[in-house]
Order: sequence, then C-alpha cells, then structure tokens
Amino acid sequence: MVSVKVTDGARFNATETVGGRITKKSSATVPVTWAIPRLNDTSLVFTFEEEDREALLSLPEKFLALSSKTTGKDITSHAELEMLLLPPLKKRLKSKSKPKTTTPKPEPPIEE
Repeated sequence: MVSVKVTDGARFNATETVGGRITKKSSATVPVTWAIPRLNDTSLVFTFEEEDREALLSLPEKFLALSSKTTGKDITSHAELEMLLLPPLKKRLKSKSKPKTTTPKPEPPIEE
C-alpha cells in the first residue's frame, strides 16, 4: 500500500482518503490504483514501497496511459512505471570478492 500525506505547502491542512484522514503530520495507506490518478496533485506526497512493486506490475494497461498524464512522463510499460515510482531492486547476489585488507604504513624514523 502506498503512503500518502498532505504536503507542507498545501493550502489545506487535512483531507479524507480511502485509507482515512490525512494531514501534514499524519499519513494513511492507500491502494496503488487510488494513488496513480492523483500523482500530479501537488498538495499530496506519495511514498511507494517495495511491497507496491507487484501491484504496479499487475496494473491494467489503462493505468499506464493515466500514469503518463499524471506524471508528465512518457510511460509505455509497467517496467517504466516501476522504475519511476520505486527505488531499484537491490542485487541479492552474494559478492565473491575478497575482503579488503590493509597494511599499515611504516612510520618515518624519529629524528633527535
């Protein structure tokens, strides 16, 4: 579920959503399908999380066109929408590199 709250610069302090009342200090969670049509609302801030990835990838095609309108970007695929709204997937592959080892630098001789 997408987190939504009222931006600090909004001309109103609170509003109702399908997830409940939101304010400048409190957020609510809403479905991806509720958030997409409202992405261009400058009074709301949306935070998409990793859990939203599956919902974004399974949106009906009509939401891609709607996403293009509300974001002002040319979105033609679910992958483009995913890249725009979500942080990139972290690679889950184990690194086979060797751990870094450092050798101490020799100290210069002390002059007397």
